[in-house]
Amino acid sequence: MHDETNERPTSFQEEWSLASIDTSYLQPYYQKGWRRKYVVVFVHGFTSNYQSHQSIFYKLKRHGYKYYAFNLPGHGDNQNESEINLQVDNYAKIVSQFIIQNNLKNVILIGHSMGGAIAVMVNALIGDHISCLILEDPLNKMVFSFKKERIVNALTARDPQTGKRFGFLKWVKNIWKNKAEFKPLLKNIISAKTTQDTDWSYQQIKDKPLLLIFGKNDLLIPPKESIEYIVNHATNLEVRIIENAGHSPHHDQPELYFAYIIDFIKRFKKQKLLRDNF
Repeated sequence: MHDETNERPTSFQEEWSLASIDTSYLQPYYQKGWRRKYVVVFVHGFTSNYQSHQSIFYKLKRHGYKYYAFNLPGHGDNQNESEINLQVDNYAKIVSQFIIQNNLKNVILIGHSMGGAIAVMVNALIGDHISCLILEDPLNKMVFSFKKERIVNALTARDPQTGKRFGFLKWVKNIWKNKAEFKPLLKNIISAKTTQDTDWSYQQIKDKPLLLIFGKNDLLIPPKESIEYIVNHATNLEVRIIENAGHSPHHDQPELYFAYIIDFIKRFKKQKLLRDNF
């Protein structure tokens, strides 16, 4: 049965229309490119920073793409202890305002983990600015689907070439080390409001071109359940599952990760050109 409430804006969207968002304190990284039409904007994940994708934006530079990224409040060089700023919906509003204030159009929006959910929320707020979405292991409500077999497999998974475990335990240690700093944000991530806001935002993807990338051994975001959830809300998507990768395929398998991204962008642009000419 169709749920009419899905069509109603959430308080998150209503708040955005009234919000005055200050982005003057941001210290964005900007990479010049010779391509004129499209620009890439990257949104990092929980406890991470934009430098985590450094090798990826260097590769994009070789392909001529302009690229923007910055650290969200509470991350990297953007240390902000105000609890109200350490909220997922606030992050989405900051990214949206940054895109509008810099007059960025035809945005290829890339988000990793929490940044994936933020990217989806940005698309729901200012979809006219977003040409396509690339989501790497994005946060979604299926993150709360814990299955013993998946957890055991992910904890014991190793890179067959190096024999090293994937980065989950390192991620947990980082959370524990900085638990006081990230506690307000973690509480917000798992709150009912954030779940509602992100769920509504996923429903707004519809026919927006979407590349969904998952590491097969991701423990944090369950690939199978997440894909089944997202495919219900996206009619124009591609799914890539990367073997021998955990929650951060861009780190575990960077060459394959980038190959999928650049291939998707090329085909998206070709399809867009064909549609525009008809």
